[in-house]
Amino acid sequence: MNMKDWITVLTLTYPHEAHLVKVKLESEGIEVQLIDEMTVQVHNFYSNAIGGIKLSVRKADFQRARQILMDHSYIEPEERTENRFLNWFDRCTAGFPWIGKTALGVRLLIFITIIFSIAAILIVSLSTPSKLERLTENIWCVDTIHYKGQVLGSNSTGSNAESDYFNCSGTMEFRKNGVAIFSETDSNEDGYSWELKNDSLVISERNVNNDHSPGNSHEIAEGDRNSEKPKYHGVYALDIKDNTIKIQSNDLTVIGRILGVNIWIQ
Repeated sequence: MNMKDWITVLTLTYPHEAHLVKVKLESEGIEVQLIDEMTVQVHNFYSNAIGGIKLSVRKADFQRARQILMDHSYIEPEERTENRFLNWFDRCTAGFPWIGKTALGVRLLIFITIIFSIAAILIVSLSTPSKLERLTENIWCVDTIHYKGQVLGSNSTGSNAESDYFNCSGTMEFRKNGVAIFSETDSNEDGYSWELKNDSLVISERNVNNDHSPGNSHEIAEGDRNSEKPKYHGVYALDIKDNTIKIQSNDLTVIGRILGVNIWIQ
C-alpha cells in the first residue's frame, strides 16, 4: 500500500473512538486506515506522546469524509482552517527521511525549531557590526607598538573599554571620511589617509607621494630616530576581536583596545 495516496482526516485519542468513526465512514463506502492504533492500545497514555490515532482515507475520498464527519459533529466547523494546515503539513513532510516517520506533532515541533533557529542566526548576522563599522565607530587605545622586533611602547594595564586616555601609549582613529589619526601621549597628532582593500588596511601619509609596498613601509625619519616614532604608512593585516584591535605589517605591529565611541562628525 502506498501511503502517499492516503491522508489523515481526523485524529482521536482512544481506540474505541477511532473504531466508531471508522465504522461510520466505512458504512458510507469510504475505506479507512487506522495509524498508531496498536501503539495506543499498549497504553492510552502513549496517545498524546505520538499525536493520537490517525484516521486516514484515500485522497479522492478526503473531502467527502470530512463533510460526513462535520455533519455528525466529529469535526467542529472552527477546526477547518487548522486541519487544512495540518493536513497540508502532513502531506508535505510525510516523505522526509526519518522525520516523516515521526508523529505529526513531533514533526511540527522540529520544523518550528528549525525555522526559529534560522531566524535567530539571520538576526545575529544582520545585527553584528561589520569590520568596517567597528573600525570607524571606535577610538582605539594603543597598548603596544612593535617595530622590527622591538617594543616601542607598552602601557597595557589589562583595563577594559572604560580605560582612560592616560593608560594608553596613544590612540588611533579611523574616520569615515578616510582620515586616520595616530595620537601619542608625548607627540603631536599625525594625519594619514586610510582605506580597506581586499580586507587589508592601507594607510598613506597625506599630501605626500605614497608608496604602499611592504619593503618601503614604516621608514623612520632621521629626526624621529631618537624618539623611536615609526611612520604608519603601509599595508596591514587587520584583526578586530571583541574589544581589541591588531594591525600588522612586515615591520610594524600595533595592538590596542576600545577606548570609547568616536563622536567626530565624519
